[in-house]
Amino acid sequence: MGTGMKMVYLLMLLPAMLMGCSDKELAYIDVPKTELKNYGVDPLYHTQYLGSDRDFHYFVWMRGKARGGWKVKKSTLPFQREFPFGTGRRFVKTDKQGNIVPMDE
Repeated sequence: MGTGMKMVYLLMLLPAMLMGCSDKELAYIDVPKTELKNYGVDPLYHTQYLGSDRDFHYFVWMRGKARGGWKVKKSTLPFQREFPFGTGRRFVKTDKQGNIVPMDE
């Protein structure tokens, strides 16, 4: 394979390598609300709320190159404003009771 073809091949793979897996492809770990952590709002260190389904609120976190997902039972962590999972994302904050909630709560 010539140098030109190697470059074309690399350019084709680069977007896939940079994007990683999507939020819906993550394995979301079922955790109690006390296990949620707010890693802030920095692009490389953050926690975001991704929406809710019938039973769970979904969150994604990033700490440098490490990334993961959590889900928390809605019955243990009620939100005033939720949206369907996969239709948006919000950074989180810690409320007066010590719960992790979307910033617009």
